[in-house]
Amino acid sequence: MMKTNLAKAVSMAVAGMALSAGASNSWASTTMYNTYKAFATATPTDGGATANGSQANGTDGWVWGFKWSSNATPWAGPGTPAGDQPLPPSFVGINGSATPSSATPFGYLGSAPVNWAMELTGAADSGVISQADSFSRYGVYADIDTAKGAWSDNISPSTAATASGWRHNVDFGLFRSAVETDIHLHLVGLTQAGTNFGFTIFKGMDTNQTDAYNHHGPWNSGNNVAGVTVNTLVGGDTTFTVDDVVAYSVGGAAPSNLNDITFHAKADQVYTILLGGYRNGTWVNTADGYVLAASAVPIPSAVWLFGSAVAGMIGFGRRKVLTA
Repeated sequence: MMKTNLAKAVSMAVAGMALSAGASNSWASTTMYNTYKAFATATPTDGGATANGSQANGTDGWVWGFKWSSNATPWAGPGTPAGDQPLPPSFVGINGSATPSSATPFGYLGSAPVNWAMELTGAADSGVISQADSFSRYGVYADIDTAKGAWSDNISPSTAATASGWRHNVDFGLFRSAVETDIHLHLVGLTQAGTNFGFTIFKGMDTNQTDAYNHHGPWNSGNNVAGVTVNTLVGGDTTFTVDDVVAYSVGGAAPSNLNDITFHAKADQVYTILLGGYRNGTWVNTADGYVLAASAVPIPSAVWLFGSAVAGMIGFGRRKVLTA
């Protein structure tokens, strides 16, 4: 009798999951873009094989952060900053507006750069970060690219297992979901077939308001082959710690989570997503535009029904045995 009841419970739960999957909805997302060095026309990347600085926009490592040089002071606004003060922030998409705003996504005030941000609001939400999305929503061709060696450089050192990334051209994104759910990220390049990208995802945001972010220096040494260590951290005077890492790619002989990665997002928690090319080129002047798709992966409510039903049947069976 116990086996019969358990089989019925499993059948009902599976049927419920099928109905739940068929009834899923897609909700709107909010994307936000830094307008620093935005293009006048659609341009997949400002990088190339030529010398650093020869491209129209150059590298985008100096996107607004808290401040960008050691003797800079925070921008206090309004007006134009002087001397070594960074430019005031200019983001489109704040509260869904196409008007550039000096407000930052999620009130960010750290030292590290922020290239873009995304917020999902529903349990079946999805969104895209790309230059095309930036233009279609806000009429701005945002500079959405990263160096082909930013997460792991293919020139120094020569082996993937011991190689480092270089934080000069790593893209920083901020992410938040209004509901607790798993988030799947899928990343593709625009200018080079077979381009691979690595991810490192941190809980929270950089909170450094003392030192300037140092763009020049290695990070991610060893490509996480030995797991997450202090070498995984982006450094540059950011405040992230090993305990903040929630998901990461692995390089070396058997790379994993390149281009695709999933992490668990708590409701209303902000996460910082770092991404860059995995051994596709150098860290400074071979850049690749990209499209990043993010989608919630909710656990169907029927799964909870399934668990409850199975637990109930098992408990019922055990009670029968105990009272027989």
